[in-house]
Amino acid sequence: MSSVGQFLKKQWFSILLLVGVALGVSWAVKTMRPRGSMSVIEAQSMDMTAMKAPTGAFPVGTDYALERLVGGSSVFPATVQALNDEDVVARVDGLVSKLSVYPGDKVRPGQLLGTIDAKELNEKSAAGQLGASAARLKASAMQSMVAQEQAALARAKSDVKTTEAKAQQASAMLKTANARVSVAQKEIPRMQAMIDEQEAELILAEENVTRYKALYDKGFVSKQQYDEAVRTRDTVRSKLRGAESAKQQAEAALSTAQTEVLTAQAGVDAANSELAAMRSSVREAEARVKTARDQAVAEGASANAMSAEAAASGTMASYTQLRAVSGGVVTERVVSPGTPVMAGQVVLKIKSDSKLRVQADLPQSLAGKVIAGSSARVKVNGQVVETKISSVFPFVEGGSRTFRVEAVIDNPGTGWDVGSYSELEVFTQTQARRLSVRNEAVKTASDGTRFVWLVHEGKAQDDPNAEYTCTMHPQVSNKGPGICPICKMDLVPRDARGDTSVERRAVTVGISDASYTEIVSGLKKGDQVTVQGDDELFPGAAVNPVKWGKDGPEEMPSGTGESSHNHGSAEPPRSGESKPSRKPEMQQTGVKYTCPMHPEVIEDKPGKCPICKMDLVPMDEESGE
Repeated sequence: MSSVGQFLKKQWFSILLLVGVALGVSWAVKTMRPRGSMSVIEAQSMDMTAMKAPTGAFPVGTDYALERLVGGSSVFPATVQALNDEDVVARVDGLVSKLSVYPGDKVRPGQLLGTIDAKELNEKSAAGQLGASAARLKASAMQSMVAQEQAALARAKSDVKTTEAKAQQASAMLKTANARVSVAQKEIPRMQAMIDEQEAELILAEENVTRYKALYDKGFVSKQQYDEAVRTRDTVRSKLRGAESAKQQAEAALSTAQTEVLTAQAGVDAANSELAAMRSSVREAEARVKTARDQAVAEGASANAMSAEAAASGTMASYTQLRAVSGGVVTERVVSPGTPVMAGQVVLKIKSDSKLRVQADLPQSLAGKVIAGSSARVKVNGQVVETKISSVFPFVEGGSRTFRVEAVIDNPGTGWDVGSYSELEVFTQTQARRLSVRNEAVKTASDGTRFVWLVHEGKAQDDPNAEYTCTMHPQVSNKGPGICPICKMDLVPRDARGDTSVERRAVTVGISDASYTEIVSGLKKGDQVTVQGDDELFPGAAVNPVKWGKDGPEEMPSGTGESSHNHGSAEPPRSGESKPSRKPEMQQTGVKYTCPMHPEVIEDKPGKCPICKMDLVPMDEESGE
């Protein structure tokens, strides 16, 4: 047996295993590989010279033919600067524990940017708050004590009034008793006089009885006369006994009245003593109220002082938070987390970019011609903003013989970075409102004629039998949509140029300035023309107007055949941009109409915006908008 046969006999299982693996791999590659992927052999055999992207649309920046102020301007290099520079500084000593922003981050006013670890301040703030709470409680207790003392004072004053009434009553009783004593003292002498009188009459009556008795016995008087004398004596004797009894009663009344006087005097003395005690209690209560009030005032002042100290400690503790005073962009991290800082040390730098200052140096010859309020334009990376000169610096630099002017504008957004180079166009002569386009839109042909690339709706090429191909296998060609027979991907149009194309339109130009050129004929208001990305255009070329940045288009055409018509670079002026063209028209013709999205469009009557087809709205006569 040959050596080959021996090898096959020994290795037959291994050979069969290799064949099986090869067949399994081939099956897996054909049935399970991702759609559109190529095998190694296909990739090696692919003709790379045939790899061409399907013909698409040129991305272009555009502008619109509108009425603008044109003429009498000069352009000077300028610099975009932030309206304000803000240094975020540490207000307390401590350790930077956290910084949540980085250079380039946008921040808003009051935003927390970082924290400083200052435990002593936090502990002092907490202690101050506890002390303030205790002081407030003590002050409240003193107020309660004042209320209690005031209630005691009110009760004492009420007792004084009651005691005064009792003293007055006792005085009245004493006065009555004294009156009774006086009456009784006057009655006794009268009664005694009556007794004396009756005793004298009694003596006389007894003498008459004795005398009549003797006469009767002798028969000189009648019995009737004798009896009359006896009756008279008995009457006088009865009157005497009555007078003596009245005297006894008067003496008893005097004794009683004198007793009542003593009792009433004792009552008066007791009431006066009690009244004096009550008045002393009132004075003591008033003193206690005053003392309590003074203590309450002192405790209140102490509580206020403790609260103020706690508030100050809380304020100092709040200084551990680093916050932005104004909105803007973080430009520098001066220190990093974990770095100890002292009060007053800069931690972050922020530039406020909601508004921008554009500064340029103008030659001395323009002094007096360019003033605050003069019309101006600012150009940055192909973008133009209408504005006014906001300030003129009142001095000329000795070396360059230039003076500085400044225009403050709202930040238009992308591309207007602080520190960027810009151009400031200032108007030094009378301008005229003319139909105009950006200077970049006007081209010069080889024969010296002027033309623009006019953008309009409509396919550049409309072929019902459009050819479709595969982006991975351009050698595949099919009339109409389908699937690539190699990679199974969807076929795409070989010519996917969209629904917008350009036309070469000859124009007649008039006056111009550094930004715009007057179009005397060839365009009408609202026509869209190219200003960027149009170097390789040709009549009928498909274009896609896109927003244009400083480094080219900010987005590329989709190439899907969808309508790509938009307004390109013609964006609505942002807030804060001046509109010098409106007020003169308003004064001449009264009510004007404008587009909410394109305020540069101004018409004398209602209608449609020539750019976005929106309904025009009346302008505000007072604001000119």
